[in-house]
Amino acid sequence: EYLIDGLIEDRALSAVVGASGAGKSAVVLDMILSVARGLPWKGHPVKRTRVLYIAGEGVSGAAQRVKAWETQHAVGVGQDLFMIPEAVLLAGSDAHRVWPWLAANVRANDIGLVVFDTLARMAVGLDENSAQDMGKAVGLFDRLRKESGAGVMVVHHTKRGAETARGSSALFGALDSEVLVRKADEDDDGEGSDGLAVEVVSTKQKNAPVGTETNVWLQSGHGSVIVTDANGGT
Repeated sequence: EYLIDGLIEDRALSAVVGASGAGKSAVVLDMILSVARGLPWKGHPVKRTRVLYIAGEGVSGAAQRVKAWETQHAVGVGQDLFMIPEAVLLAGSDAHRVWPWLAANVRANDIGLVVFDTLARMAVGLDENSAQDMGKAVGLFDRLRKESGAGVMVVHHTKRGAETARGSSALFGALDSEVLVRKADEDDDGEGSDGLAVEVVSTKQKNAPVGTETNVWLQSGHGSVIVTDANGGT
């Protein structure tokens, strides 16, 4: 089953990757708010579930984007979105205590997806280029999935000048779904739009074809950023 049809598998390990400034966090928030409310995401049917968003960076901006999304869609997210306003570290002296606590609370609150934004913020003390260290991270994500019953989504940066995830390939090898967020070519810009044209591309699916592409637009709205089509529609 898919959480977002053709893009994000349900109860799986997934990643949304992109360069700095490409709009991946804005796209991720737009996705998960649609999932939390059971609204189709840009034409893709979704499976509704509660979501936990772990904001390792820019928590105030994330909160503003949530409010802007609610205003734009004329619907409140209610108690279907949870947020932790700091990184949950993958390494360190408290990891043995924090991760079981996290899994227990995810299960207790019937949360179906946990989002870590970004991997770099969560992986302080680990080497992204080390297969061993990234293997440890994957092990923690898989343990969280097993103990909580939720899926895990990781937001991660791409390599400089490339469209593949930064660091060791150990993470990519473990993924069930990967989605790339990239700036669209200037020739693809929509007429009359003053925002940023973005392409959301399926780059790995264990159980479905890849290459699905969704064109979206990042626009200023309601004091923050909203994700629309080229004509401003949501």
